[in-house]
Amino acid sequence: MKNLEGKVQIRKVTVGCFLSAIIVLVGVLWTFVVKNIELQKNSLLDNEVSPKGYRLLGRISKLTKKDIEKLINKYNSISKLQDVPDEELSDMKISKVKIKALKSGLKRLKLTVELEKV
Repeated sequence: MKNLEGKVQIRKVTVGCFLSAIIVLVGVLWTFVVKNIELQKNSLLDNEVSPKGYRLLGRISKLTKKDIEKLINKYNSISKLQDVPDEELSDMKISKVKIKALKSGLKRLKLTVELEKV
């Protein structure tokens, strides 16, 4: 009988230690998660963002989303895209009609921006 009571007490102590270890582990993990989230928030807010021109290029009716993706991926911004020669655009497999629409759309945009400055 004493032997059985001793085993029960040992199991109670073992379970108690196990639960204490789990509580400590959960606390450590929680602290790690909270600190990691704070670091991610800070790093996301610190990233510099610059406009690439998706919305403005989307207003040019002849350009498809695929064309816009190609242009932005290659030139990264509208300002760089303004100076690109037609031959280079046709090398990207963009049709002459789309190139003409792109160039006239960019000219209209430039004129609009200049008129707003005055």
